[in-house]
Amino acid sequence: RKEKFMKNILCCDCQYCGDKYSFPLPNDLIEVDSENPFIKHYYCCCGDSEFYGKDITNLDLTKCDSFEEL
Repeated sequence: RKEKFMKNILCCDCQYCGDKYSFPLPNDLIEVDSENPFIKHYYCCCGDSEFYGKDITNLDLTKCDSFEEL
């Protein structure tokens, strides 16, 4: 079985990418991958995004339609 590893840096220019501690605690979000503790899980913290509050770790997102570059 091949494990899926992140190919791209998630939302690399977006300040709205966070971890489980970016949301009110306690929560049921996971901090690291259960099979590989070196893979941290990231969640969308942008209220304007369809991914808000969802685990975006393995979605290979590199651009956010809700984020405006300066």
